[in-house]
Amino acid sequence: MPHLILNTKCRCLTKDGDLDWDRIKNTVNEYGRTEEERIKAVRANSQHTELQPPRIWCPIYDPHVSYISYGPSRLDCGAPFPQQDEEIETYSDYFTKKREFEVKKSTKLFAVQRQWYLPRKMQRKVQNPSMFDAWKKKLETDLDLDDSVLQDGEKCPCEGLVGALMPIDACLEAPIADASLMLHCLVLPQILYHMDRLMTAQLFVEHCSDRLPILGSHLRSISKNSFDDVLEALTAKSCVLQDINYDRLEWLGDAVLKLIHTDALLHSKDLRKWVSYLHEVCTAMGCCVPAIKSAPRLSIYRTVAFVCGILISSNIDLT
Repeated sequence: MPHLILNTKCRCLTKDGDLDWDRIKNTVNEYGRTEEERIKAVRANSQHTELQPPRIWCPIYDPHVSYISYGPSRLDCGAPFPQQDEEIETYSDYFTKKREFEVKKSTKLFAVQRQWYLPRKMQRKVQNPSMFDAWKKKLETDLDLDDSVLQDGEKCPCEGLVGALMPIDACLEAPIADASLMLHCLVLPQILYHMDRLMTAQLFVEHCSDRLPILGSHLRSISKNSFDDVLEALTAKSCVLQDINYDRLEWLGDAVLKLIHTDALLHSKDLRKWVSYLHEVCTAMGCCVPAIKSAPRLSIYRTVAFVCGILISSNIDLT
């Protein structure tokens, strides 16, 4: 939970259960600040002590991107940049040449985390670990991270967010700069939605167990340790930002149903006579394609009548 990760109280209620009007008023006042006031708020921070509590900062050159800022690092912009090349040797070179925002080499670098990498779904075990999984494995040890993951001065208290360093002179505070409040606004609805999906999956399995024993038994077996597969079967593509939805299963199910239909047609005694005419029907439908294309507004009823007319004219007995 964000309030545990950030180690700060995030509540709009007091201990007595009343609304925390001071915090609400402060948030509203901060939201109404001008860009110059938000820049001054960043530069007014001490370059020697941690931010208490953490704040949301945005780059001046790209204000739509947000970072969680924790406090000054041990480095300034004259420090060597991690990915050096012929043109970029220091952080100052990077921001000047890549971001077109000039900062002095003496400008202090603050430890931040990129907020746009917030996890948006529950993590699933995969055979080939991704870069995020490698980060997650490293981040499980709190701040004692390997140098290959974190550069000098970076911090990663929030699991799953990528650490970085930002110059204080290149940032301004976000309209809502209270990091704990902002994370709650972003993450809490996702947590509630995920809990709702889990409850829906559990109730679906229980319903199938009571009404459809065969299906229910299978669902119980695949959901014994996790509801991931059931959630995939119940989740539409429009409800998630990732590929965990029922599109893959829908395509597979359609293929199986077509195979079952074909097998039933070929082995049915009652439909055997109709099956013998499938070739003629397909040929007739092939003859209809040019006519249908030439008349896009042709109704389905006229199309069926047209096909039947071809079948009758071909002396095909459908009785």
